[in-house]
Amino acid sequence: MRANTNRHNDGRQFQSLLETIHSAYESRGIARLRKTDPPVRVMGNPAKARVVFQPNPWLDYAGTWGANNGRAIIVEAKATSEPTLRIIGEGMTGAGIKHAQLVNAEGWRDAGAAVAFLWHYNAEVRIFTPAMVRAALTERKSLRWIDVHKIPQGEGFIVFDYLRALYSLTKCITGGTLHDAKPEQTSRDVPPRGALLRPEDGGEATNRRRDDAAQTEACNAPDDRPLVAPGGQQAP
Repeated sequence: MRANTNRHNDGRQFQSLLETIHSAYESRGIARLRKTDPPVRVMGNPAKARVVFQPNPWLDYAGTWGANNGRAIIVEAKATSEPTLRIIGEGMTGAGIKHAQLVNAEGWRDAGAAVAFLWHYNAEVRIFTPAMVRAALTERKSLRWIDVHKIPQGEGFIVFDYLRALYSLTKCITGGTLHDAKPEQTSRDVPPRGALLRPEDGGEATNRRRDDAAQTEACNAPDDRPLVAPGGQQAP
């Protein structure tokens, strides 16, 4: 089996695509997202200054979701040339989802942000949640392309409308209630659509399979309600 690598997909094409999508989201009043840079500290005098990288609490992109009551959005983007994505354990190195990225994603999620991982492979983009990463970590230390959610095509420059997919996914998983417990769990552990989320529903994701056909179909189905821009007007 060949090792998972992004040697032939270094992410630059994906970053350019996301910048286009984000510009379209912003121009339509849907959301405003920006690429984040790792925090650094410059030490010493100008002649002998050195840059020290600080612990990074951020993922790749951060912003606000104006069409979803101004909710914070945190996004991590991954690109591979193989249909598998490794999950790197604590203290280990390599290409994939690093332990610190998963921990930070869960922290932002638990604080109320909408958190998503986006995966670019073979000219397509798919989406998954921190809970899916945690479940996969207990199963096989990697995610497979067939395990994660498809993203519907958007309009114009929104080639992959991942915010619509994220809205449908979190709505499906929480029954529309984003309070009282963790927003995401594995698909098999969720209450029915429309049911209130009970505090006991917020436990850790289990390692049971997430490919229940009916639940997957419901979660993958794009929401048919239009996104609404601030001011109550439908986004174009």
